[in-house]
Formats: sequence, structure tokens, C-alpha cells
Amino acid sequence: MDKNEQPLSILLLGTQMEYGGAQRMLLAQADWFHQRGHRVQVAFLYDKQGLAQRWAEQYPFPVINLDAWIPQRFPLFNLGNMLGGLLRCYSLVRGLDVVETFTSHSNLLGLPVARRARVPVRLATLHGFIAGPLGLMPRIHGWLVNSRITSKLVAVSEQVAQNAIRTERLRAGKVVVIPNGIPLGGQHLSAAEREASRAALGVPADALLVMAVGRLVPVKGHAGLLRALAHMHAGEQPAYLALVGEGELRDKLEAQARSLGLEERVIFTGARQDADRLLQVADIYAQPSLREGLSIAMLEAMAAGLPVVASEVGAAGDVLTDGESGLLVPPGDEGVLIAALEDLLADAEKRARLGAAARERVAAEYSLQRMCEAYEALMFQELAAGRADD
Repeated sequence: MDKNEQPLSILLLGTQMEYGGAQRMLLAQADWFHQRGHRVQVAFLYDKQGLAQRWAEQYPFPVINLDAWIPQRFPLFNLGNMLGGLLRCYSLVRGLDVVETFTSHSNLLGLPVARRARVPVRLATLHGFIAGPLGLMPRIHGWLVNSRITSKLVAVSEQVAQNAIRTERLRAGKVVVIPNGIPLGGQHLSAAEREASRAALGVPADALLVMAVGRLVPVKGHAGLLRALAHMHAGEQPAYLALVGEGELRDKLEAQARSLGLEERVIFTGARQDADRLLQVADIYAQPSLREGLSIAMLEAMAAGLPVVASEVGAAGDVLTDGESGLLVPPGDEGVLIAALEDLLADAEKRARLGAAARERVAAEYSLQRMCEAYEALMFQELAAGRADD
């Protein structure tokens, strides 16, 4: 922030309180802006995992649950909650300089409220790809971004931006690319802590551990990863798999692991707030996603010095150089996935070399500092340009 620039008043709005990449990005960004001297508030439309009180106590800025949705309730019965939540949102954003929304749902709901409240800078963000029945959601989202409701849309990768421009028919001038970034230099586990953490997961000392972090939903490709593990040659060091996350497919994936005879070698950790630390106990990171934006978990795995095997979707091809800082595989191709994992499991030197290159890549290009400075510059630029022409 330039010495002549005044601190901004900012609200960051997310859709749901849960342990996910977009939420971690929102909270890390909010913390950076707070430390920078800006006046920051965070709000979510609803609390999916009962985190409101914990997060309100954990962070030095307000973290607010707008109570706009009750997941177990029939959608029509949520209309009153939604109206109340949007009214509470309106009261929060009045008089602010910036509202930044995360995910398509908070973009669609939060930015019209911010426009109505005459907030000068209204930033939408896009972390992946939007789908919906009959393509309705992308069309509505595209209209929102192209309209005067939105100052700019920030896409987390060039691939996400180009896909949105093509599928949502966005005007290129409304889209800015700012890659995700993660905090660097966090606490590293000692050898004893790493050994104890692996034992707590049930991983034998002589085993190699593959880890995947993400919601247990179809697009993340976990079913294919389980099939790959079942067909891999165990070798002298048996391979274990830890799936870190929660989601709608957990029961099916657990049943699949049993049917494949993998129940002793597959660990379901559930949602973890310490996923970045947990990555330090793994030997390989796997990201078999069928679609992806720019995965926070993959960046955290790279920062932990893990060799990465990732589907070549989204920004993976931008972040990883195949054979140098990771291994890229075609999405859904289990044969190539098996070969890549077996290659790394059998070659400790290659794991170390790829992991070191991955760590250097993240430190150079994907730091939280670099990302947040770009967001801050965009906010000041939009404020100075007077994008709000109410």
C-alpha cells in the first residue's frame, strides 16, 4: 500500500463455512489485508460444518454467519432465511469501499446487494468451472459479470479465465487473472513429529504414503485413484493412501475400498483444518481431478516438497512442468496414473528431485504475498477509476 493511499474497508463474502480451498483462500486473504492495515470483515451465507464460533474466536477480524440457508431444509422453505441473510449482508456492506465475493453463488447473491448499497468496488472471483442444468448457471453468471453490477471478475488461472470467456461469453476486459497463492515458511514437522503423525494415521514405518486432499465428490476423481491403487504393484514398500476431506461420496468410497480389498491401506481422515501440516507426513501427492481450477491443496503439497501426480486439467499444466516439478497425466486415464505413481514409488531420488523443484516453483510464483498485493493493487485501481458510476 502506497503511503498516500488510505486503508480500505473490505468485506470478503463466501458461500459456506467449511474446510475447503476457497474458504482457506478467503480467510488467508482477509488476514493479510488485516495485517496490512485495512478494515476487514468476512461473511458467509451459511455455516455448513458448524465453524462459525470457532472461526469468530480464531481470527482478529469479524467472521460472520449470515444464516441465509439451512442445508437440511427444503429449498422453498429457505426463502425467508435467504431474504434475511441478504438484508443482513446489505447492512454490512453499506459504506464500504470493496466487496469481494468467492464462488459463483456468492457472486450472484452478494454483488447485486453491494451494487444496491453503492459499494464502489465489487469484485467477483472464479476458482473453477461453473456447471448447471441446461447451461443456465453459466449464462446468468456471465450476464452478472458483463453488467455494471460487477467491477471485475478475478479468475485464478488463465485456463479458468479463457473457459469463462468462452462458455459465459464474458467481455475480456472484465476479466483479470490473479493466480492463487499460499502462505510460505510455515512450521515444519520434525522427524519425530512426522513419525508420530504417520503412526496416528495407521501408516507403518516402512510404507510409502500417497495423499489426496479435497472434497469427496465425483469431480475430484477419487474412485479412479482407488482403482489405481488396487492395480499397482506393491513392491517391497506397500503403498498407503490417505484421502483428506469430507463429502457426499464418502460412504461409496469406503465401500469401494472394501470391495477392492484396500480397507487396510486406505485412510479416510475426514475434514481437517491442519491439511497443510498433514501433507508433510506424505511421500507423494495425487490430484486425479476431472476438473479443477488452481488447487490450493496442490500448491500446499508443492510447498511441503512433495512430488505431485496431477491430472492435466485447469491450471495444473501452468504450475507443474511435466517431469521437472511433477508428473502430469490425462484426466480419467487410470493406466497412466498407475504408471506415474509406480514410477515415483519406486524411485526415491526422483521423488526428492521433483519435490524440491515443486517447492522452488511455489516460492517463486505462488506466494500469498504476491497474490494479495495483486488484489490490493486491483482494488485501488478500481476505486481510483470510479468504476461505480451510480
